[in-house]
Amino acid sequence: LINMFRAGESSGNVDEICIKMAEHYEKEYKINSNIKGALAYPIMLACLLVVAIIIIFTFILPNFLTLFEGMELPLPTRIVLGISNALTQKWYYVIIVALFIVILFKMICSIEPVKVGVDKVKLTMPVIGKLMKIIYTSRFCRTLSSLYASGLSILSALQIAKSTIGNRYIAYQFDDVIKQIRQGSPMSVALSTIDGFDKKLFSTVLVGEESGRLEEMLRTTADSFDYESEVAIKKLTGLIEPIMIIIMAVVIGFVFISVMMPIFELYQNISM
Repeated sequence: LINMFRAGESSGNVDEICIKMAEHYEKEYKINSNIKGALAYPIMLACLLVVAIIIIFTFILPNFLTLFEGMELPLPTRIVLGISNALTQKWYYVIIVALFIVILFKMICSIEPVKVGVDKVKLTMPVIGKLMKIIYTSRFCRTLSSLYASGLSILSALQIAKSTIGNRYIAYQFDDVIKQIRQGSPMSVALSTIDGFDKKLFSTVLVGEESGRLEEMLRTTADSFDYESEVAIKKLTGLIEPIMIIIMAVVIGFVFISVMMPIFELYQNISM
């Protein structure tokens, strides 16, 4: 925003800059709101899963497992029994270990190479990686279009736009892109070396360079990818929801089988 106003003051069109930035941030807010809204249900399912696990292991299972005292229990039942005992009798150790893991996880994720590696993994995940590429491409096109239309040089616009993508793995590749453009390479060729953008971006930029309508092509591409990003967000949510339900079913099913196995063994021994 600061660089946009700086360009507007030098060119005398601050009013146009204000309108463009208002539109830009409105669309950014809309995309971010769509992402937050799409993740609300999966987050609720995750919280429900945690609550269900705590209730099952601390209130329900202890009443069942007292029936199995003195019996030779199968491995799944022993695992469930151990978890239940830890949550009911040594809960303070569980809290300390959980806090330690969270702090350690945050410390590891704050390391820059780890951040870059995590962002790279996001792009290589099956199905989800393709959807993330569309979202990142949309964000880059929208920012670059706004910056370039305001009179900033393409190098300055790329330098600023790379920090708004939201993926460090992609952002780190821009140093080489800017270097190639300074050496005389077309922007479409330089951008084609980036791993993480949708392939349509490069052909669109090429058409814009050859026709001399790069600003218009970037804006049109941004609008197109905005729509595709909305569709991608919906698809991403559609994938997360069944995965969360499957995880809940697996956890609860494992607990149910663990409790029923010694009961079946008990009935078999009685029948014999």
